[in-house]
Amino acid sequence: MSLQQNIIKDYRLAFPNDTLREIANRTGIQLTRVFRLLNGSPMKLAEYESFYDLLDSEKSKSETFTAVELLRSQGHKLSRIEMHRIYQYIQRKLYLTDLVQSHQPLTIQQQELA
Repeated sequence: MSLQQNIIKDYRLAFPNDTLREIANRTGIQLTRVFRLLNGSPMKLAEYESFYDLLDSEKSKSETFTAVELLRSQGHKLSRIEMHRIYQYIQRKLYLTDLVQSHQPLTIQQQELA
């Protein structure tokens, strides 16, 4: 199966009830072009990236929701210390992600935190 067929199959699994118009609105691809893509017309790189980015963001939302729901429903089984460690870990990861995205070097104090 080709990359194009895989991305369309993955899209259909993620959004099974989307109409052609909804697919066009979500991806930013013209309606007639979406029709042709779904019927086997070769996909341009930018079109593939539109589908990929949409699926990636949807997956990210789903995984975040799952993690939050897991903590909400099962968090009572963990001790306060374990919950605090999870909180600190998430806080550290978010802080480091912000630093990497802003391309700022770490100060000595920030390095000790990490």
